[in-house]
Amino acid sequence: MFSRDLTVHGVNASWTQVISKRTITQVTYELGYADGFQASPYRFVPVRMSVDAIADYAVAETDPGIRWRHALVLAGNHALGAGSIQADYRLYRDTWGITSHTIGARYFVQLAPALELRLRQRFYVQNAANFYRANYTTTATYMTIDRELSPLWSETFGAKLAYAINGHVEAEAKVDLFYYKYSDFPSLSSRVGTNAGLGVTLTY
Repeated sequence: MFSRDLTVHGVNASWTQVISKRTITQVTYELGYADGFQASPYRFVPVRMSVDAIADYAVAETDPGIRWRHALVLAGNHALGAGSIQADYRLYRDTWGITSHTIGARYFVQLAPALELRLRQRFYVQNAANFYRANYTTTATYMTIDRELSPLWSETFGAKLAYAINGHVEAEAKVDLFYYKYSDFPSLSSRVGTNAGLGVTLTY
């Protein structure tokens, strides 16, 4: 039976500033710490002379046991007519060497007293972890074939309709379209897909 420990801690601090009756801004700092097993027990890394060669052998994925994460988020919300616009930028850095940038935007508009349309967009880009390699020709202390640790960028667009049945019940239907591009991951260059869902939210 496989068993490994992982301990995760997180803390964040925010400052919200009212700029005007229609505009507010926020600055948030996030700190995360993880200590323990952070690889996947199901992934094995091939060792071979080149990407196209047959693997000489494979070893279990190994990631560093400690990971510090830092993120700074700048956000703003502005009321606009019958709706509002939200935008944010997130700068992320961790001790595995990954730096990422996330830009998000959301638009909320009241189509009817009980019906709201929400549109969203998210762009994300990151470099690779410092121990990531597209191909390992020999064993190393840390080895991974996790595409989420490779250099990548993604774009997501989504829409949601929310209908307030009463003061405590809200029904929603949403759909997202996403695209991921992996610039240095041999087994997958890109992927595109959709997420769709129906739900009900109860609030008391």
